[in-house]
Formats: sequence, structure tokens, C-alpha cells
Amino acid sequence: MHNSPLFRVSVQPSVKQAAVHRPAAAAALSARGFVPVTVLLEFEWEMRGFHDLLRRDIQAVLRALAGT
Repeated sequence: MHNSPLFRVSVQPSVKQAAVHRPAAAAALSARGFVPVTVLLEFEWEMRGFHDLLRRDIQAVLRALAGT
């Protein structure tokens, strides 16, 4: 499992654990930043391959990260 708070909030199996990590994710998302395309592709691959998320769920996560 990744240590990224964004990753943990998006696919965390435990709602209680997700709530613990949500403030860190919100802080990380509050500032503008650059995410390389390769990182987004890896993130999508992990959500799809390891966590069996549906396409619509992955799209929702990526849109949330993009702020749209």
C-alpha cells in the first residue's frame, strides 16, 4: 500500500482509517502542484489493477485530484 495520503483516501478499505488520512489529503490538495503524466498513469493502473475500481470511480478520483 502506498504512503500517499491521496492514495489512501481514494481507495482506503476502512472508513475510519480514511477519515484519519483525510486532513493530510486536503492539505496536499489545497496547494497547486505538478503531477507528471507517468504518475497519473501509475495511479490509475494501481486503482484498476490492485483495487478493482470501476472506470467511473477512477474517473471520479482523477477529476477530484484535478479540481474539476
